[in-house]
Amino acid sequence: MNRLMILWTLLLAIAPRISGQILPNADHSRRMDIRIVPLYQHWSLADGEIGLTEASSALEMSAPLSEDLDLSLWTARGAVSGDIAGISGFTDTQIGLTYSVVPRSVVASLGINLPSGGKEFSTDELATARLLSNTMFDFQIRTFGQGWNVNPGITWAFLLSPRFIAGVGASYQYKGPFRALAFVSDYKPGNEGLVTAGLDYQLSPWSVLSADLLYTAYGKDMIGSREVFAAGSMATVSLQLVTDFGRNQLALLGRYRTKAKSEVAIGSRLIDDGIKLIPNEFDAGARYRRVFSSAVAMNLQLDIRTSEETDNPYSGMTLYGGGFLPEFSLSSAVALTGRLLYHTGTMKGSQSIKGTDIGAGVAFIF
Repeated sequence: MNRLMILWTLLLAIAPRISGQILPNADHSRRMDIRIVPLYQHWSLADGEIGLTEASSALEMSAPLSEDLDLSLWTARGAVSGDIAGISGFTDTQIGLTYSVVPRSVVASLGINLPSGGKEFSTDELATARLLSNTMFDFQIRTFGQGWNVNPGITWAFLLSPRFIAGVGASYQYKGPFRALAFVSDYKPGNEGLVTAGLDYQLSPWSVLSADLLYTAYGKDMIGSREVFAAGSMATVSLQLVTDFGRNQLALLGRYRTKAKSEVAIGSRLIDDGIKLIPNEFDAGARYRRVFSSAVAMNLQLDIRTSEETDNPYSGMTLYGGGFLPEFSLSSAVALTGRLLYHTGTMKGSQSIKGTDIGAGVAFIF
């Protein structure tokens, strides 16, 4: 693998991080909530020639610090194995603060990525990191470590009419430098700016339709003082319908993400050479939640994921799947969750793909 291809692989492994959302699955309830989420994920790629397994356990916490201020934390440990170079260890620790100004419907947030995970990869491990970062596989751990990140943001929701609620928001993410490879000791990913707008329409007392638009602009990636990569912008449009049937609920979601072409350093200049590393993606799904009693509920999930075929060797995918996510409330302070999902499909038109998620979690509410 030549030096330029290694650089592209490094950038691909880092770029798909979710912009402006430094705390995945944070729960900002008004009670302290601690969740432990073990998960086993296995994918078989290229007609079974490549097997990839991630066994991970995530720790999530949310806690009110005051009437208006909430704290969130997320970290994980995992091990990746299979027909690729293995990676294991802790991830970075992500901490978030949200402050709500209730009368004005304004929420200010601050996310901080603490570089507690591993960051330096060998070239073989970098190929594994590229697979983990692919959003089509939906791994619980998509990257094991980066540098310091700081992500301030603000959102504002306002009433347009008795049935319409609108919201706008913006955030900025500073990304610190870190050692990414043995010969790339001063790599600095580009900073990110994000703006979002959303609209909720109450179709009936039990149905709400939501539309959201998210636009992300990426700064230039640097090695030392040299610009090496410009990721291009990204836009995401989503539409969701949520309908309640008494205690039960049906949610339908569609989402499309489009990514501009990137520029890569050729000599001393950034050139658009026609290579597109991050494909456009579309996914749609349905989830039905059935409550059987105050202690037992079941979620049924069905979805489809597609990505366009690009220069990325792991693009051109079509996946179909679904599964079950049960919930058990043992008491007002302890709950259990389960996860059993299966997906199958094709890559590059003919190569078969299969994936399985098996997990269980426990939540402690104080």
